[in-house]
Amino acid sequence: MADPTGKWNVVMSSPMGKQSFVADFHVDGDVLTGTTDSPTTGTAEIKDGKVDGDTLTFGVDLTKPMSLKMSFNFVLDGDTLTGKAKAGLFPAAKVKGERI
Repeated sequence: MADPTGKWNVVMSSPMGKQSFVADFHVDGDVLTGTTDSPTTGTAEIKDGKVDGDTLTFGVDLTKPMSLKMSFNFVLDGDTLTGKAKAGLFPAAKVKGERI
């Protein structure tokens, strides 16, 4: 199983342009916890996080700049994350991350 534990610089290509945040992941067995933090959205707790092999899935509930539920699906390859994020009714956005 891949170990994403630690901090990651993540960039999401959203319909509103590139959005950056820092993800701080913690793993206990197959459970993924932690936070995401961005100047735009503030800090959000990771919810329903799972690690399955090299795949990470989780959600966050944002309150800034508007209330929005987001879901993330990443594939971990060493110190690189790639995947997609889905925010409400918006189309899925490509996401990339690098371990700090």
